[in-house]
Amino acid sequence: MCSEDDYELKTLMIQMKSETEAGITSLGWLLYKQGDYEKGKEFFQQLLPEESLSDFDRANCCRGLGLIACQLKQYDEALMDYSNELLLTVRLGQQTEIGIVYAEIGSVYARKREFNLALDYETKALDILRPLKHPKLSSVYRVMADVFDEIHRFDLAIEYYKKALSIDRHHLEENHAMFGSTYLLMGITYAHMGNHSKALDYYMKVHSIYSKSLPPNHREIILLEQNIQQAKIDLQNQKLNQVCLTSDDPLCQRF
Repeated sequence: MCSEDDYELKTLMIQMKSETEAGITSLGWLLYKQGDYEKGKEFFQQLLPEESLSDFDRANCCRGLGLIACQLKQYDEALMDYSNELLLTVRLGQQTEIGIVYAEIGSVYARKREFNLALDYETKALDILRPLKHPKLSSVYRVMADVFDEIHRFDLAIEYYKKALSIDRHHLEENHAMFGSTYLLMGITYAHMGNHSKALDYYMKVHSIYSKSLPPNHREIILLEQNIQQAKIDLQNQKLNQVCLTSDDPLCQRF
């Protein structure tokens, strides 16, 4: 027997099929955006075998499944879903969508810590999307920056975060949360470089953005304040170490 959830999902699918074909995948996307990943996954999987489904909608299903698999940390499954989407977008000749799929595949490889493959696919995405000045470029640059940070190429990481910011400034409002996310990543990279003053500067930029859009007890603000305090401690220790390099004071032996 079907569970109550299965019955509910099938009822929703019948309802969606009565709508226009262009919107047939929209329920799956709604479930994804609501964080109901298992139901979203089931919806897309049940929709895929439909013979009347267009290649365009089939590709949308594959992308939805790929994104959900990433959220569930099922990265090999996500790669399979994106590979299926890629085959469909190539068949449809949708060059922009091909670039976006390359970007998603690169992001999965970055999560798997297969950094060379991640950079390969993000570069493929870049080659397609950069001439179009596509908004997805900011995500491509951010993934590449994340990879550069992971492999300790910190100067390149900062350079690519700045490229992401440049794209976002053309498409997002000044205090959009995405700027906060990118500034936070830049602060972390500067901390990895030992430049705690710069790290603190960027954390304060994040604080300025988050304080306008999030309640003071929000988890992101609490974590940010921990980063700010750590940066202040690291900066103070760094200054003390510099003083002790030129001092014979016995107290300096503690640092």
